[in-house]
Amino acid sequence: MTKKLRAKEKACLEEWIGCGPREFVLLYDVERDTCDPKIFHEKCDNKGPTLTLISNTAKCCYGGYTSVNWASSEKGQMLYDNRAFLFQLYVNDEYRPCKFPVIDHSSAIENNVTRGPTFGSGPDLMTFENAVAKAGNYTLNSVMKPTSYNMMGHTVESITGETFEVYNIQVFSVREALVPNLLPEPWRPVEEWNEQLLQKLKKQVEEYSPLLEIGLDESVMPHVNILLLGPIGAGKSSFFNTIDSIFRERMAMKARAGSLQNSLTKRFNSSDPISKDTCPKYIKDPGLEARIHCVVFVVDSNNVSTDAVDTGMDIMTEKVKEKVTKLQEIMNQKEIPQLILMNKIDGFCNTTGNNLKNIFYSPKVKQGVKKVAETLGLPEYTVLPMKNINCEQGPGIDTNVSILALYNLQQMLNAADDYLSYFLPELISEKIEYKFSKEK
Repeated sequence: MTKKLRAKEKACLEEWIGCGPREFVLLYDVERDTCDPKIFHEKCDNKGPTLTLISNTAKCCYGGYTSVNWASSEKGQMLYDNRAFLFQLYVNDEYRPCKFPVIDHSSAIENNVTRGPTFGSGPDLMTFENAVAKAGNYTLNSVMKPTSYNMMGHTVESITGETFEVYNIQVFSVREALVPNLLPEPWRPVEEWNEQLLQKLKKQVEEYSPLLEIGLDESVMPHVNILLLGPIGAGKSSFFNTIDSIFRERMAMKARAGSLQNSLTKRFNSSDPISKDTCPKYIKDPGLEARIHCVVFVVDSNNVSTDAVDTGMDIMTEKVKEKVTKLQEIMNQKEIPQLILMNKIDGFCNTTGNNLKNIFYSPKVKQGVKKVAETLGLPEYTVLPMKNINCEQGPGIDTNVSILALYNLQQMLNAADDYLSYFLPELISEKIEYKFSKEK
């Protein structure tokens, strides 16, 4: 199976390599080209910096990077490289990125005509020697004896899952990436991002009450209910904390955020039917004020493949997608508005990550929004790109993060108001007096 780098993997590798965005171009692929050092050298010699990626049957993914050329040496030649490193990305299918820097710069890689990519004098990582015939998966004559690299306390067994049986080895050329051109006009209308806009959005949220624009008294409908739904680690709690932090003017962690195997926001056993026994605040026949007025699907944009525009997406598993589809059927029957919070957008688009103001000028974000919308069967305008504060450093909160968060929250409140507007006759029947805004 050919490994395609996802946005979060690419961003991690770029950070380790340094010097800005990088383009990873596949040079050699064992599944495609066979496991033969001759073919490896034909395709990879003198191609500059490369990344070697190994994917094995224990669902581990690891490899090495070198900034110098591979070459065919008859006797084997050690080369100096102070920027080389080994790394792991996945251990038993769990994302655990870790960089293992070179400590013996003079023995960073070995060029040997009889070997595939080989790192360190141990050798610390020798992928294979001589041609390896495939019988099912490749059982390599690999060697890992850490000597030239600092393995940071990790063992060969923990990195490889105790097997050198692999289903693929790939070598990518690592080139400086051209920064994608920004669109001349934003693909979604937005005001100029500055402190004045931030204060305007804060005031709108602070003064919000349901259907305020038609003069509905706050005592009739004191608040709206917005339900956030999404896979574990998508960023539901982080979005809550971002909004909370903006108004507290400090980092707030009222909702626990993380990426544990069990959701940090789940408070009841989903296998039990909801009742007053399992959920004390459960209301069997809720009035309008107790219903859900807007549903927001939270997705992690880092789960979008870097080539998603061409080949589709994997933003959620089939199991989760099936659940979401069933929920959408219920929501559609009840005419509950649905939005999508496309989280962690800075990892999906480097241009946006470096300057969040570019978000609505980025063609990549625009294409990602389109694909997310298609996946969930909703219009593109319902997709709200988002970056949370969980990656921010220091006590302050970035103005651009705050603007984007409040902008997205405002869209949720607008959607809730649109839902409530369907029930004006019901509210009027309760003899509620309406006072139209003087502004109208």
